[in-house]
Amino acid sequence: MDQLCQPCAVHYDVIGMFETMKTDAEYVLTKIGSGIKEFPSIIPHETKSSVPDTMERFFSQLTLNQIKALYKIYEADFALFGYDIPESIARNDTQ
Repeated sequence: MDQLCQPCAVHYDVIGMFETMKTDAEYVLTKIGSGIKEFPSIIPHETKSSVPDTMERFFSQLTLNQIKALYKIYEADFALFGYDIPESIARNDTQ
């Protein structure tokens, strides 16, 4: 992501996150005076699985070296946007 949108080169007024999409969108809609009071609800995924469950399922198919390589690609994004290494992945780092 840091290569795609260059967050340090552009002054952004708002950086929204998927986890807080509804709140972030409502903030932006209010700031621009859209008159829209509420952002539409997100339709739950048809599998009804949680994000951690889905993540676990996908990451369980990778080797520890593949996970580390993937993290390395997105390491700057983790730092820029305040994400921690998910515990399930960090736990595998000590094995």
